[in-house]
Amino acid sequence: MGLNTMKVNGKMDKTTVCILINSGSTHNFLNIAVAIKLQYQLTHIKPMTVQTANGDKMVCKSMCKGLRWKMQGISFQAGVFIIDLNNCEMVLGIQ
Repeated sequence: MGLNTMKVNGKMDKTTVCILINSGSTHNFLNIAVAIKLQYQLTHIKPMTVQTANGDKMVCKSMCKGLRWKMQGISFQAGVFIIDLNNCEMVLGIQ
């Protein structure tokens, strides 16, 4: 985890998730496993290539519009792209 990242716990429904707040990310991402487990409605999008912090590339083919979650007691809502994340359940970009 670099200097421009911070890990926090959040809640989606009643499920606790690890959220990585990353000032280097330009988009928000949710792990596909969480989306499937919580049965979120996914929208297919035009495939886009996503480059991860370690330089790996993956293709994103869907998103969840209007995802709701809580962090530190505050509710949030935003669209998130669905990819196979390894070290956390969600990445929030803040660029």
